[in-house]
Amino acid sequence: MNQTLGGSHFSLLSMIAQGWPVLSVLLGYSILSLAVMWDRWMAFHRASKGSAAFVRQVNVKICLANDSRGKERLAQHEISRWITPLEARLPILGTIASTAPFIGLLGTVIGIIRAFKAVSVSLGGGPSVVANGIAEALITTAFGIM
Repeated sequence: MNQTLGGSHFSLLSMIAQGWPVLSVLLGYSILSLAVMWDRWMAFHRASKGSAAFVRQVNVKICLANDSRGKERLAQHEISRWITPLEARLPILGTIASTAPFIGLLGTVIGIIRAFKAVSVSLGGGPSVVANGIAEALITTAFGIM
């Protein structure tokens, strides 16, 4: 996957290597989110197997309650007790989903800064000088959005 652009020779692997500080954070986010998704899938799978027993247990407790307010409070308490463990670790996914694009944007900014630095060092620049920094910027952006 090597390409030559305006005399500049670069590959996808070299772009990933240059953007690695930002991409490593995104890789860590990906691994963490997959682990949380697997954990939640297992929890929901276990909960679905025990849902019939849960409904029977709640019905028995509700039938033993005296008044309608007591039945309502008991039902709300039991449902909350059932749902709370299922919602565990879901905020992690929300945090990752909201911050990953910004980390990709950080990679974009760093890549653009490197491109401008290359232009200033070469005193004039041109497409071959800027291409490497722009490519790095776009790769980190793409990974952040993914």
